[in-house]
Amino acid sequence: MKVIPSVNFFEENTFKEIIPKLELLKKEGAQVIHIDVSDGKFTKALAPFTPDFFNSALGSLFKFEVHLMVENPVAYMKTWVNFDNVERFIIHIESDFNVDEAREFCLKNGKELEFAVGLEGEVEDLIDLSEMAKLTKVLFLAVPPGFSGQEFDDSVLEKIRLLKSAYPSVEVFVDGGVNEEVVNRLKDAGTTGVITGSYLWKSDDVRAAYDKLVNV
Repeated sequence: MKVIPSVNFFEENTFKEIIPKLELLKKEGAQVIHIDVSDGKFTKALAPFTPDFFNSALGSLFKFEVHLMVENPVAYMKTWVNFDNVERFIIHIESDFNVDEAREFCLKNGKELEFAVGLEGEVEDLIDLSEMAKLTKVLFLAVPPGFSGQEFDDSVLEKIRLLKSAYPSVEVFVDGGVNEEVVNRLKDAGTTGVITGSYLWKSDDVRAAYDKLVNV
């Protein structure tokens, strides 16, 4: 299983506490981290950190995928695009954007584009937009968008199966509530990789927790 550590913190001191753990995961083979950006509108959560903050703290260690839980994702993409460590942008199909504009912006700037769908989103819409933008990777949220540490919602499993039956070549990633108890069910449903934060940061041995997921 592909495993991407997630950073979803709202206080600078709390974030700094996990940097040593991120350094350990780098030694285990982690190359990319998932950064949650939220505007307090699309979701109640508000992540106040700037691209400069993450670049100065982690830019020498990882590539970034930037998960935009915001109402106007293309506007936020423009604030992150000049950072070389940004590898891809993930935008919600429920947000306000133009598919062609988002795709052309990423192509022009050498960034990957990925779509995400929340628990209330429709799989059919995700398929349609992904095919329109010629994407081969999608993200399902298994919790309401926003805060970390929420409980995994089993309803995402059927959504994954539905998408894979219609769009078998797509890579499916799942974000939210991921731990060693649910990862096997995700794999059986056709999941390619998982995004996980609380499970790692609250573990006594972050490398062992990471390896348990990777080895599924």
